[in-house]
Amino acid sequence: MKKLKIIVKGMACEGCLGRVQRVVSKIEGIHQIDASLETGEFNIEAEERVNSREVMARIQTLGYQVEEV
Repeated sequence: MKKLKIIVKGMACEGCLGRVQRVVSKIEGIHQIDASLETGEFNIEAEERVNSREVMARIQTLGYQVEEV
């Protein structure tokens, strides 16, 4: 298992947060997501084979800016 930390910018409400969490949770190999609307931080626990670029690309398709920490 590995941990990914991603900052998502542009989320304005709980609905935004939920939408991003749903998209990320559908990626095969994601096991746990801990997210904060206030900070935009997503702490993700995933299998080694999960690529952070893929996770970020999926979030970007929703129209949010992302960066890996």
